[in-house]
Amino acid sequence: MELGKEVTTILVEAFPVLKKYVEPSGKLLTKILKALYGLIQSAALWYQELTTFLKSIGFVPNRIDNCILNKRSDGRDMTIILYVDDILILSKNGSDIKQWLIGALKLRYGELSVETGSTFTYLGMVLETRNSGDIKMRMDAYVQNVLDSFPEYENIKKSTIPATMNLFKQGLGELLCVSDKRRFHTTIARLLYLCKRTRPDIQLPVLYLCTRARDPTKEDEQKLMKLLGYLKTTKHRARIISHRGNLKRLTAYVDASFACHADGKGHTGLVVKWGPTTLGTVSKKQKIAAKSSTEAELVGLTDVLDEIEKANEYMQEQGMNLDVPIVFQDNMSTITIVTDIHAGNVRTRHLNARRAIAYEAITVRKSVCIRYIKTGDMLADVLTKPLGGRLFYRFADDLLGRDRRTEDGEEQGTEDEQLMQVRRGCVGNNDM
Repeated sequence: MELGKEVTTILVEAFPVLKKYVEPSGKLLTKILKALYGLIQSAALWYQELTTFLKSIGFVPNRIDNCILNKRSDGRDMTIILYVDDILILSKNGSDIKQWLIGALKLRYGELSVETGSTFTYLGMVLETRNSGDIKMRMDAYVQNVLDSFPEYENIKKSTIPATMNLFKQGLGELLCVSDKRRFHTTIARLLYLCKRTRPDIQLPVLYLCTRARDPTKEDEQKLMKLLGYLKTTKHRARIISHRGNLKRLTAYVDASFACHADGKGHTGLVVKWGPTTLGTVSKKQKIAAKSSTEAELVGLTDVLDEIEKANEYMQEQGMNLDVPIVFQDNMSTITIVTDIHAGNVRTRHLNARRAIAYEAITVRKSVCIRYIKTGDMLADVLTKPLGGRLFYRFADDLLGRDRRTEDGEEQGTEDEQLMQVRRGCVGNNDM
């Protein structure tokens, strides 16, 4: 630990034996006898202790994600999800959870805080199991808490879209003061957690604003307020996990925007679906500049290819027998150069290596297959460029796993009337 020189001097005077453990910078070298909450080593020790116990009673870690453990023996079919000391337990038989596993954990660790039922909370999310077998995930209270952190909350103007068309436009506006910059940074970090849990429909503006966290301007703050206005309008929106639809394979949508950032770099978007359920999303700025949209799509495809393969391997580790995942791409030139190693010219050795990576996955290992899709049906479009009106809500509903045929009647009582006008097509793509 690092102490002030005065404190260090007093300690050394009181306990001369400590002198050899004090560094010139004032740091006191200490040995921790027990794991203290907050230390990185403490979390690692707890993980080692808990997983050792779970393995001893028959649980096996998922090879792709060691924080997921499954038990497929003794007539039990159970899955455990670990997030430090928060544990989510899933089982086909509720009595296995209540009578066997919770009992074993209490016997090992003493009294536990347990929450069961058709509706429960986990990591700030409210999970509701429905009669259809679907699970609805929402974070209304979390969204409201983010909004309440702004004293000017009541004055935040409601919005029907999370970002205007000039999202990537970067001016030379006035920098935020220290306190506003700190609030900007904190809010973006909280929204990053939200978009990765239950609200992938806000992921694009959140990820863009993350690139502005170091030196945010007044203009960036206005973009944040636009996003908060959308959350104010849609705070009751939920993400659905469903067992319906075609569950024989994963489908992935990969898209890229060419040179959309101020420094000329592009933006990549990925959506991985299992039937109607969105398993994962990626929206991120590309690390290298491209000279054409084809190159940008190639960079995007190779950046997320391993995410698609890992998602498929993860599902197989969970016991799903899946066909080869399909990757949808809306650029025919990109499809051509990654399926025919002799087609076209790739201008640099670096990009040629990327093409070889995609070609190997598609034609040699055959870990994925690539298909063309029209731009109007490219779901990942909503993660690479700001959209508006009915097109945005069409893709946003798909991201959230929402089926309009079954959800509209339930949601109309909670959604803002202004938003409903957009969904019904009464308002165009322009912001209201």
